[in-house]
Amino acid sequence: MMNSGLIRTLASSAVLLAIGACTADDPVDAASGAGVEASEPGVIETTYGPLRGEISDEHGYAAFRGIPFAAPPVGDGRWAPPAAPEGWVDVRDATEFGPGCAQATPKPSDWNYDADAKFSEDCLYLNVYAPLGAVEGEPLPVMFWIYGGGFSKGSASQAVYRDPSEYTDRDVILVIPNYRLGALGYLAHPDFSAKAESGVSGNYGTMDQIAALEWVRDNIAAFGGDPENVTLFGESAGAISNNVLMVTPSAQDLFDKAIMQSGGIWGLTPYMKSLEDAESWGKTFLAERGADTLEEARALDLDILAELPWQYAFSLQPIADGVLTHETTGDAFLRGQQSDQDIIIGWTRDEAGRFLSGIEAEEASREWFVAEFGDNGPELFDAYTSYHAAEEASISAVVSAATNGIAQGSLVEAELQLDKTPNVFVFRFDLAQPTEDGAKHGVVHGADVPYTFGAFPGNTAWRDSDRALSEALIDYWVSFAKTGTPSAEGHPEWPAFNPDSPVIMSLGDPVQPTELKAYELLMRTIKTENYSRDDELRAEQ
Repeated sequence: MMNSGLIRTLASSAVLLAIGACTADDPVDAASGAGVEASEPGVIETTYGPLRGEISDEHGYAAFRGIPFAAPPVGDGRWAPPAAPEGWVDVRDATEFGPGCAQATPKPSDWNYDADAKFSEDCLYLNVYAPLGAVEGEPLPVMFWIYGGGFSKGSASQAVYRDPSEYTDRDVILVIPNYRLGALGYLAHPDFSAKAESGVSGNYGTMDQIAALEWVRDNIAAFGGDPENVTLFGESAGAISNNVLMVTPSAQDLFDKAIMQSGGIWGLTPYMKSLEDAESWGKTFLAERGADTLEEARALDLDILAELPWQYAFSLQPIADGVLTHETTGDAFLRGQQSDQDIIIGWTRDEAGRFLSGIEAEEASREWFVAEFGDNGPELFDAYTSYHAAEEASISAVVSAATNGIAQGSLVEAELQLDKTPNVFVFRFDLAQPTEDGAKHGVVHGADVPYTFGAFPGNTAWRDSDRALSEALIDYWVSFAKTGTPSAEGHPEWPAFNPDSPVIMSLGDPVQPTELKAYELLMRTIKTENYSRDDELRAEQ
């Protein structure tokens, strides 16, 4: 595909090698004057203008940070689809991270706390990391990470993502974008919809993700990447986002494979709202803040919209709006409307360990099952307590059932995706971190993220087994991005998923394929109403 990006790549084939003499502490001096020669060391041409990145011989990659992929979503851009950024002529410095999207300010005890983090409504920036010399050879596969955080927290510049070398050392280009969060990313309202060209509102964060993928399509060849080989990967809200993109028509041709970590089509978050439900919720939300119209809402102080309690994460998330995303992910998969990409999908062994470990008394556990599963609750309570009577006592029936709600959504998705491709692979992450949290709660939600990036901060006594598992996981992920099959030298063969004899890959110590225990019980662990709003579809289940 000889597009303009590739032409620029060929014209500047020495760029990334030429900047190899720079160090992370000694970035190339800023350019002066208008324009830039394509061969100027350290500079990449994009469709919007030239960028200068930062690299070091020590790390062996070029980092281009804070690249605008859309205009600042402020003023009339608040609650509007992302618009193209303004172009520039002089070389733009791309050595510093852009701010993360506005959110509740993290506290030092929060999982997403970074002492140097900055947040702003002007946040639509992405980071590109490329191996040195990437533009000289064959186009490299691209991996596109979507961060988690309940659609209300997280950013592309979190410390855990800042060292991309585990991917660039394996000849992959890594892209990490921001996307709008919380009320700024997913608030729907009848007045917003009435004044929108599309006739709907909400889903601004999803539109940001699509805009970032379009930027990759148009620009990644200039960095040495292959725009026709883009693999999505993400955890929690990032995994859910990948599934939303799989059922969103305008996104389906922008990527080629997807990896979902703890985010299947059912189980993790409440059911996707319809536009009507989301607008009703949004009308109440804004009225409580003194606004009834789009204009009044745009005049609200940013803090009123960004500093929201964590509980709002479960009300502000992607919407089945009927226009951008036509149906819920569940309905779309049941109807076979999802895209046909190869997928890896899985969960952590004790997803709910941190959230529900306090419910252990028999009566409280029984009440939880009834509250969660209605008429099916008593039977499931008996089944789970019976199953765990012979199992590790530290894993309560409640934690197991809540975790299996997430696991089941992943397994249902895997089975449905087999109608589209034979390349469907399922995992369970089985190694608890060597922390107090890991000892107390097990392999909790999010425990796999440091291993996904080889990020092992010095305040934890990490083991050889942690580093070995990280190497194996990343080898599998990169192999999948390159070939569609997670196969890596020195690691066990990963069989494709077969629901008739469900074998998954246990990512633990050791890494090995394992037969999924209590498969039938696990597959019963979901609220019936979560399958579909459509009576006919639900009746078929």
